[in-house]
Amino acid sequence: MVELSSAASITARVIASLDEVAADQWNALDATDNPFLSHQFLSALENTGCVGGPSGWHPEHITLWQNNQLVAAAPAYRKDHSFGEYVFDFAWADAYRRAGLRYYPKLLVAVPFSPVTGPRLLVHPHHAAEPLKAKLIDALIAHCHARGYSTAHILFPDGRDRQHLAASGMIERSGFQFHWRNEGYAAFDDYLSALSARKRKNIQRERRQVHEAGIHLRVITGAQVQEVDWNRFYQLYRFSAEIKGGSAYLTRAFFEELARRMPQRIVLVEAARGAELIAYALCLRSGDTLYGRNWGTSGFYPGLHFDACYYTPLEYCIEQGIQHFDAGAQGEHKLARGFLPMPTYSFHWVAHSEFRDILRRYLKEETRHVEHYVDELEAAGPYKKQ
Repeated sequence: MVELSSAASITARVIASLDEVAADQWNALDATDNPFLSHQFLSALENTGCVGGPSGWHPEHITLWQNNQLVAAAPAYRKDHSFGEYVFDFAWADAYRRAGLRYYPKLLVAVPFSPVTGPRLLVHPHHAAEPLKAKLIDALIAHCHARGYSTAHILFPDGRDRQHLAASGMIERSGFQFHWRNEGYAAFDDYLSALSARKRKNIQRERRQVHEAGIHLRVITGAQVQEVDWNRFYQLYRFSAEIKGGSAYLTRAFFEELARRMPQRIVLVEAARGAELIAYALCLRSGDTLYGRNWGTSGFYPGLHFDACYYTPLEYCIEQGIQHFDAGAQGEHKLARGFLPMPTYSFHWVAHSEFRDILRRYLKEETRHVEHYVDELEAAGPYKKQ
């Protein structure tokens, strides 16, 4: 634990492990029920080697304390690369390199490998949020200056944090994801009825392909998920990542930690053909939101990815009364399946004044293109025109 500053009985410290903070103190900061910000989730990443060590993700959480009470925090990491972030700055790093400047390391405020919108400036609900959020931002920038970091990046903040980050003078970047909203559907057929005829028939065809291939899907949750499921899921998760030429960032031990410490959050879609388990889609849930996260399959089966990752989770949302389904980053193909574009944001502090001015101009232009593209997507929406 490194102490940064102290003012008005509030002390700012950087901690290198969530093990330095009691779980109940950390969890008391976030009142949004977001599973990705819980002590259990973030410390599982640290304790199972997903972050730290050679991963290029080094925990440097910014915390504010009043005596021995944690009153505010931001989950932060020193990054030696830009992988696993979902807000891409590879071109920025290349521009720094060509100018003879060092871009890495940088500081990232985010949930590793999880492009999920939520609070990033966590404040205890019994304390005034506005001054503590301002102190968190000041402490974050002071830490960057002290370490000589080129940049700091706050990814996927929610609307409440967005206004504080904008007021700090950081550069805002816009993006979007495709999310589904439950419009009070009583059954999956009600959702299908809201779609245009062409979109509805395409979904029915894809689900029929899965059924005719002899594939059976079921949802298993919490303690229903057995050791054999986790073993097979991880095998397929690794295989699918390798086939795509990517990396399986998450370890088998990480999923074991989730199963042990967060069973009530786990929603697993299992696909079987006869006795063979051929695919899994892992979701996490809060009270009102389902988050689609990780997918693994033994091969290509027509329609299966869409059914396991979208349609079966949507049925689960409708049955459980869950209002919102965040199925992950990217994917224009989601639009035809009832997912609509939702804005996302990130904020960026840049130490180098000339690069800061260049990026500010560039991102203004990028935002115009993003907004224009979202308008086009909304005009081509999948639902019946009212």
